[in-house]
Amino acid sequence: MLTIQSTITIQIECHLFSIMLKISAHPLLKLAIFYACVVAQVSAQTPMPVSVNEIKAAYLIHLSEFTDWPDEKMQLPFFSICLAADSPLRASLERMVSQVVKNKPLVLHTINPSISKETCHILYVDEMNTDDFAQQISHLDSVLTVSSEADFLKQGGIIQYYLDKNTVKMQVNLKTLNSSKLTISSKLLRLMNPFP
Repeated sequence: MLTIQSTITIQIECHLFSIMLKISAHPLLKLAIFYACVVAQVSAQTPMPVSVNEIKAAYLIHLSEFTDWPDEKMQLPFFSICLAADSPLRASLERMVSQVVKNKPLVLHTINPSISKETCHILYVDEMNTDDFAQQISHLDSVLTVSSEADFLKQGGIIQYYLDKNTVKMQVNLKTLNSSKLTISSKLLRLMNPFP
């Protein structure tokens, strides 16, 4: 069981998270470290109480530790999170951009016509404002799509954030995930609510 002292230790030594994933630690311990590390990391970077957007941003980065991409996608020299220029998560992610993800430098790409979504490892969607949204993301089978938008999973997204008693939780569209080229750890999937 994680105590306050354990949380403080994780906050100070959060980089040990990646190392712990590579050794044969108990799966439940890994998941406990995952959640504690997310909260501890954003708490360490912000003197104010942790906001919902900071938690969501940290989840984006730490989800990568439990997700496998195709080999060809991992040939890119960077790990890319794509999102809108005015995304509420951008400021929080910019404070974390010095991190290394999957042994690659983390970069943030702004979604625009000149950026191919195929170069994104994670695509965070703030708005689904087009009628053909489902068609737009249907070919992104090696991109982890995440959003807080209602009906995101119905439109073919993979992970949707939602609030439950002021706690950020995740729901997963297993059908979309299984038809993609991505693999998410079954241990983490068990902590997500399946859709539908």
